[in-house]
Amino acid sequence: MTDSEKIDLMLQKMDSMETKMDSMETKMDSMETRMDSMETKMDSIETRMDSLETEMTDVKLTIENEISRNMKIIAEGHLDLSRNLHDAMKPNNALEMVMVQVNILESKVRDLENTVKTIA
Repeated sequence: MTDSEKIDLMLQKMDSMETKMDSMETKMDSMETRMDSMETKMDSIETRMDSLETEMTDVKLTIENEISRNMKIIAEGHLDLSRNLHDAMKPNNALEMVMVQVNILESKVRDLENTVKTIA
């Protein structure tokens, strides 16, 4: 092999290496573009997460400061209504007891009348 052939062979190999390097460079540019795209998407996701976190904090505060307090107020109102109903039912309970006693006494009076009729 002559020196000129060797040089030609080396040039061919250099051209092949240069082509491969260009291809790698293109791939690297493509990867860099993808990385930039992913970074943009990640920034967008981070912004959305921050927004969601803020909204969740607002919801928690609303539940804690408004809804829980309102539920407590309503529960206390229902408890008062229950007490009032119970207090209103007390006289009715006493009246029922009097009616039961009257029925018992009426029954005893009938028995006594029947006894008196049978004796007389």
